[in-house]
Amino acid sequence: MKISIIIFAIFLSVVCHSQTAQKGRVLEKDSHGTPIENAEIVVKNAVPAVSGTDGKYKLVFKNKAAGEMIFVDSISKKGYELVNEPQIKDWILSDNKDFNIILCKKGLLKKNREIFYKIGKSRYEREYKLKQTEIESLKQTNKLNESEYNKKLNEIYNERQKAFDLLDYYTDLFSRINKDDLSDIERKAFDFSEQGKVDEAIKVYENEKLLTKFIKNDSLKQQVNTDLEKMVPSLRMYAELCVFAGGEENYEKAGRCYKAIVTSDTNNYKNVFDYAVFLDVIAQYKEALCYFNLALKISSNKFGLKSFEVASTSNSIGILYKHLGDYTKALGYLFEALTISEKIFEQEHSVVASMFSNIGCVYDEQGDYTKALEYYFKAIAIQEKVFGKEHTDLAVSYNNIGRVCDEQGDYTKALEYHFKALIIFEKVLGKEHPDVATSYNNIGSVYHEQGSYPKALEYYFKALSIQEKVFGNEHLDVAASYNNIGGIYEIQGDYSKALEYYSKALTIKEKVLGKEHPDVATSYNNIGSVYHEQGSYPKALEYYFKALSIQEKVFGNEHPDVAKSYNNIGVVYEKYGEYEKALEYYFKALVIDEKVLGKKHPEVATLYNNIGYIYENQGDYSKSMEYHLKALAINEVLFGNEHTNVAISYNNIGNVYDKLRNYQKALEYYFKALAIREKIFRNEHPYLAESYNNIAIIYYYQGDYPKALEYHFKALVIREKLFGNEHPDVATSYNNIGSVYNKQRDYPKALEYQFKSLAIREKVLGKEHFEVATSYNNIGIIYYYQGDYTKALEYYFKVLKILKKAFGKENHPNIATSYSNIGFVYLEQKDYPKALENYNKAQEISEKELGKDHPFTKEVNDKIKAIKALIVSH
Repeated sequence: MKISIIIFAIFLSVVCHSQTAQKGRVLEKDSHGTPIENAEIVVKNAVPAVSGTDGKYKLVFKNKAAGEMIFVDSISKKGYELVNEPQIKDWILSDNKDFNIILCKKGLLKKNREIFYKIGKSRYEREYKLKQTEIESLKQTNKLNESEYNKKLNEIYNERQKAFDLLDYYTDLFSRINKDDLSDIERKAFDFSEQGKVDEAIKVYENEKLLTKFIKNDSLKQQVNTDLEKMVPSLRMYAELCVFAGGEENYEKAGRCYKAIVTSDTNNYKNVFDYAVFLDVIAQYKEALCYFNLALKISSNKFGLKSFEVASTSNSIGILYKHLGDYTKALGYLFEALTISEKIFEQEHSVVASMFSNIGCVYDEQGDYTKALEYYFKAIAIQEKVFGKEHTDLAVSYNNIGRVCDEQGDYTKALEYHFKALIIFEKVLGKEHPDVATSYNNIGSVYHEQGSYPKALEYYFKALSIQEKVFGNEHLDVAASYNNIGGIYEIQGDYSKALEYYSKALTIKEKVLGKEHPDVATSYNNIGSVYHEQGSYPKALEYYFKALSIQEKVFGNEHPDVAKSYNNIGVVYEKYGEYEKALEYYFKALVIDEKVLGKKHPEVATLYNNIGYIYENQGDYSKSMEYHLKALAINEVLFGNEHTNVAISYNNIGNVYDKLRNYQKALEYYFKALAIREKIFRNEHPYLAESYNNIAIIYYYQGDYPKALEYHFKALVIREKLFGNEHPDVATSYNNIGSVYNKQRDYPKALEYQFKSLAIREKVLGKEHFEVATSYNNIGIIYYYQGDYTKALEYYFKVLKILKKAFGKENHPNIATSYSNIGFVYLEQKDYPKALENYNKAQEISEKELGKDHPFTKEVNDKIKAIKALIVSH
């Protein structure tokens, strides 16, 4: 009996293993059907096939029936590349219909893409410039009011951005078209489009009244069903051409074509799915979601709940929810797609790798970096097995991992993965490909974060060189590189260079995207940041408000970019000493970020820190500590205990203990911050210098001047190495060293370092920057300690003059401090009326700006009482 069962089982196995064959030919693109021999075709569940001298191949499948999907592992022929890749992805097994595989010589697709990209770019720029000129003319002739003009302008910019967003996709699509497969009408239209005559190409279809004929035939489809099916490819190509042409009118034409195709057979999965994809790419997300859901319903009924079509549609819906910011729903659909795909492909297939990667992207955007890495590594494990170690999909995954490691502060790992990606891109795509430039930018970004600024610039300029060669000087990728370069010059304190590159980026963005686009707003923010660093606060506010105006117009009032601008504006008001205004903007930003990003997000932690700074400046140290601890809690949850953001929180908590004069606690937190920074950055980074500087200040307050000098010189060594000898941070170190020598009563040394600091600040920041005022103030202090009260007053009055001009008003806390210092010198000179006059001015400002309970206000009030007593006694 046992033997019978085994024999029966074997017999059943033989019966079930029916064989199905897929035949076809491997042909060269645009060659009138020239066959290609010795092309190797490797697919799942079939014996690999090699094309013969006539280009013919035959794939024999076991346990696969006609109508099922064919999943390709590789199609290869030395010196050639695959052309009809989109069709390969939708390959349905047919035992009675040939499927042709189209190849072309390597490099041809790239050349074709460049042709169509140039056509599209030139067309969009010309068309949208004309539209902009038209509405500007209407405004000048009072046919449009300001509100109507802005609305029209915004519509034009949105159209233009949509066209550019789609350009890469459609340049790839048209570059792959095989003329041998086209009908006479399609070939005629395609010839026009290749010559850049896109409107003439569209007219070919319109003259044939293709859409009208299709709709008419659809109403009679029972009689002419075959003709209707034959018209679908032409109608689809007409639609694709309209999308490539750009503009709302053409999008509407494309939409009507896709809608007509869907209406002709509402139960056709491919037609419905393609229409959903079209709606997705033109950013009509709600309607796209409706048709994706319809496609999901059709695929479930027609192919079964566990079919590849259901998985593919679920994946698309998940990605759409990611775009909409609904990460919970996105993950739900993506995991459903993954579960099905793992059952179909037995876990080791490129499709499953893509699913893992998509899930990783969602976790990445959520800030859940541990989960993101888990899924990116799952994707890589499959990709390395399926593709080997030299495939562009693998390079993309390496870049994803590199980006997450960068976010986590693991710069060594980040560089390792970005360089892995670079090696693949260079080998597969050549050294002058946009993806190689992207890798250079990613590497530059890590060096930027590490504080290796010369290295960062080296890689940013490498990226720029490729981009300018491939795209010309007016491409958004070029603008992005200009922006990155500007960021390095800003950190290095070379503000004129920073403004030069930020302005270059702005010029390109305004030309390509128009003046009211979010990317233009980003450039305004960057330029505002430089003016902020230069102490030009009115200019900084001007650019920050320009950015905010665009963002509110484009996004509405509840968007993270709007929150960033509120934050930037808050920082300037903080510098102005307008702490209530600063808090107002920080809390505006916080409300948005907590609502949109959730309460445990790095941006929320940053805002908690900024609010903490304000309360610290206001002397409300308990409130300040509360917000810094909130920031620390978020950072520890998101990043663990050894991340740069955690170090920032420790540093901020140390600052509060410093203000509370709890120096032991301050040192404890400063050393915690230092331990993390030394581990991450090793020997040279601005954050390390900051930690050494803060520790030195505590030793200074404790009277341990040798220790203070030791740590200030450590900070100085790093800053001089990173920035050279003429940088604001180097000036700060000179300033601090001078202050220590002052306490040690080594006044010549103290003045030497203060004048070194002053020389840098005047040269780099200009003679009316408030950091210059700081140097004057410290020089005044030294002259005071030397008993040279005339010189001390001379420098204190210089301070007062700069501060009044810098802040554009009388009532700033720093101005109050200045009056207090002047009053103190007059007190030492026993000029009690002048001393009282200046302390009264300090009191008036301090009470108004800081409140009566602030420590500085109390200190000034005590001085006033003492001076009044002295006046009475004299």
